[in-house]
Amino acid sequence: MINKDFSALTFQDVKARIIDHFKNSDAFKDYDFVGSRLNTLIDGLAYAALYQGTFANAALFESFLQSARTRGAVVLAAQNLGYIPASMRGSTINLETTMTYTQPGNKPLSVKIPFGFKFFGTIGDSKYEFVTFKENILTRNTAGTYVGPITVVQGKIVRQQYTWSSDLRIFIRDQTIDRRYIRVRVNGTEYTKASNAARVSSTDPVYYFRETLEGYTELYFGAGELEKIDGQPDLEAYVGGLKPSIGQAIVIEYLSVKGADANGVQTFKSVDSVPNFNVAIAIAADDQSSGGGDKEDMERIRTVAPKVYEAQGRCVTAQDYEAFVLKEFGSIVDAIRCWGDNTKPGYAFIAIKPVGALSMNKAQKDAIEDYLKMYNVVTISPKIVTPDYLFVEHTIDVDYKVTELNVSEDELYNSILTQVGKYYSDNITAFSSSFHVSKLLAYIDNTNTAILGSACMIRMIKEQEDNYLTPAAGIDFLNKILTRDFVSSDIGFKKNPADVYNVQIRGTDSGKLVVGPFKTASNITVPAYTLND
Repeated sequence: MINKDFSALTFQDVKARIIDHFKNSDAFKDYDFVGSRLNTLIDGLAYAALYQGTFANAALFESFLQSARTRGAVVLAAQNLGYIPASMRGSTINLETTMTYTQPGNKPLSVKIPFGFKFFGTIGDSKYEFVTFKENILTRNTAGTYVGPITVVQGKIVRQQYTWSSDLRIFIRDQTIDRRYIRVRVNGTEYTKASNAARVSSTDPVYYFRETLEGYTELYFGAGELEKIDGQPDLEAYVGGLKPSIGQAIVIEYLSVKGADANGVQTFKSVDSVPNFNVAIAIAADDQSSGGGDKEDMERIRTVAPKVYEAQGRCVTAQDYEAFVLKEFGSIVDAIRCWGDNTKPGYAFIAIKPVGALSMNKAQKDAIEDYLKMYNVVTISPKIVTPDYLFVEHTIDVDYKVTELNVSEDELYNSILTQVGKYYSDNITAFSSSFHVSKLLAYIDNTNTAILGSACMIRMIKEQEDNYLTPAAGIDFLNKILTRDFVSSDIGFKKNPADVYNVQIRGTDSGKLVVGPFKTASNITVPAYTLND
């Protein structure tokens, strides 16, 4: 009789099932299993059965994107959907560069800043290498100088060289690679990354890459021109890309980066030089390097990969736009939301909160909009907008027993601040999330066993932009504004750089909002609102 009970999960359970199976046969009906040598053999049989069952169960779970627990299995499942997880990203910045010709005589029409031109950026005692990853041409202006912005990216250029053979596999065993910046040349011919294998002919000089189970990057090429065989399907439309010939030299250059560590650099100096030219660089006062990030984590891969697969290579719905932004820029995106506006047809508005900041700089916005154009429906233009933030100011009172406090009061104070930050990072980092005082207090109360209880008063703060311009969407507090019960704090109104004074937002008789008063004489103060609607 075959035992059909497969519920045993431990070694002892499996062994008991095997013994029960033997006892059901006449040959072992009254056999003493515990005191016999057969007991040792049953141990081995139980171990083998348990090992095989555990291995099969793990293999089954690791083969699915949502149940896999190792990064290699998650990456493999995602790549089977056509999704390549994002690598580390180098921080970037646009440097306004001025080149001055130092020789007498006629000045050239243009000057070339070569690939790999090096700069150093510093933050405190930390120094970071920044380079150009493409050639930049600056043309002479009417003043006789050569001025223009150049994009530099943090990283060190690493070079690898191979000789092609039929069994060659190319691995970049560098976990700090930024896969956006890879340059491949075969016998001097530059190969480009294939964006869509279905649109690549057999003679296009392209390359592909994928992430291995170990987290490395493997580069590979198409199969090239295939032999045509009579009676077989026509292969003229075969896609894949040009395959190198045996013996050809393959040179690979890529960037090894430091990720988010190099964000925030504002001080730069040129290290390399261009013959016969002086180099001067400048950046805006509020500009700094940004966009650096770590490799995509497992949970983001699980979330984004199915969405990108569903999008099928084009942006149509709001979810498509969000998925493609997360695919390419996920390491620097903290929260994202896309929507349309019936009053402004033809635009897909995308609000993004970047990691470690409240707004993206112009270079990041332009990069995202340019990237989305490759997948965009022709009649729709993606537009990156800065989120409209509402800030929360806290007044927190904490009761605790000093005699049971196992740390200093300063340490307790800092621990509470850390817990408040943790509550926000765990619950309020995504758009459309909700704030609850009771949940915040739970985080505070769990800070230390000496805490008896806590209370929190909050105040909502809305920061206005220049001339207090606010988005048309406004803010919905959900509760109705009653007659004259809403009074904002003073808001600086900038009529011009030299003329700044305060105004207020106040509720009116009918629950509307007004702003003012505006300046009619010097040194005005905000009076009580006494007018009717």
